[in-house]
Amino acid sequence: MGRVTPNWVAQIKLVRDLLAVPTERRTAIERLACELRAGRSIVLSTHINSDGDGCGSETALARMLTQRGMSVSIVNPTPWPEMFRFLLGDDIRMVELSNGGADVMRAADVIIVLDIAHTVFGHLRASVFPVRPFLVIGILAGVRDILSASAHLTLSGPLTQTNFNDTLISLGVGVGVVLILLLGLLVLRFSALRDDQ
Repeated sequence: MGRVTPNWVAQIKLVRDLLAVPTERRTAIERLACELRAGRSIVLSTHINSDGDGCGSETALARMLTQRGMSVSIVNPTPWPEMFRFLLGDDIRMVELSNGGADVMRAADVIIVLDIAHTVFGHLRASVFPVRPFLVIGILAGVRDILSASAHLTLSGPLTQTNFNDTLISLGVGVGVVLILLLGLLVLRFSALRDDQ
């Protein structure tokens, strides 16, 4: 007769397995932790017409990051709901998008968008996911990186061979990414034209 494992032992093993962090997720968490360090400027945001989940997530994370020495601002796409204003307290900086929020976002080291899974899954379920804005944003970001690398080459004075090579690689990758995104935008446009005919 085989040995019978008590039920509570199996339950403890199951809980331990559920709490285990897979290697790829641990790597992503460690990369994120490197970005969230004291002295950094962080902007938190959530979906339009934020609800209790979005507002609560933002204020809780804002307080935690502030305690860890980061400068945190909340910038949402729509005004903060009055019914959740109490969550802000006196210690959280909330900036309206239409009143300087865009500048705060541009100056941020890191932008974190919270509580958007429902919105994303809703769009995916409806098979309507606007790809074009993401392609345009990617193109603009790529062009900004290309200009930044070009300015670095032009204005930084004499560069070591390693810095020069790194900047050229950055330029090449940036140009490649922009070209791929432009191709995606063209394919999207031609497929929309074909669907209209």
